[in-house]
Amino acid sequence: MAQVDARREYREGQKAEREGRDLEAWMHYLRARGAEPSNETYSRAVANLRVAAAQALAATGREADARNVVGMDPPEDSPRNQADSDEEEQDPRDIRRLREPVQLQPQRVISNF
Repeated sequence: MAQVDARREYREGQKAEREGRDLEAWMHYLRARGAEPSNETYSRAVANLRVAAAQALAATGREADARNVVGMDPPEDSPRNQADSDEEEQDPRDIRRLREPVQLQPQRVISNF
């Protein structure tokens, strides 16, 4: 197993965060923290992006993974939980499966409020 370079992962996370790729940044920060668990900078970076990472997962339809990121478990009888159990196990940290967020276009409508 290759050893993780914590500093490199942290720098990659910073770059991804600057470019608005919060989920990817969070995963890089997780790897950095995993390599050096006592480093407070890495731990803070993970904590600071936790919610943004969960929102990015939820936006791509991966609500169960988003709940895992923020530490929320869905009710056992929820339809979404049952659908997730039917799918093959997937690692939410797999960067190769990430998609760019949806880009919304503004409407050119004038409204009176």
